[in-house]
Amino acid sequence: MAQLQVYLDDKKQKQKTTVQKNTKNPQWNQSFVFNHLTGQHILHVDVYDKDIFINDKIGSIEIDLHDLYDEGHIDQWYNLPSRHGSSSNGEIHLVFDYQPLKF
Repeated sequence: MAQLQVYLDDKKQKQKTTVQKNTKNPQWNQSFVFNHLTGQHILHVDVYDKDIFINDKIGSIEIDLHDLYDEGHIDQWYNLPSRHGSSSNGEIHLVFDYQPLKF
């Protein structure tokens, strides 16, 4: 079972995907909306193997959002390094769209 968790700086504001069961290639196809403050430029992405008693972190990445602010759209595959950084636990495909608020 796998689950994706994403957040900016405040872990209390985590958004989570549904849990994908019985697959080694989960596909979530879910969208999240973040209203964030100036200075929040890193998106944290954690991938977990969900178990009954403990959730094992498969890997995590931090994505600098400055390119997204400039381009408005990013469609990219990201390497998901293992916890020890010596190998890869696969890749994750993420698509981002950015729209600044207009006052």
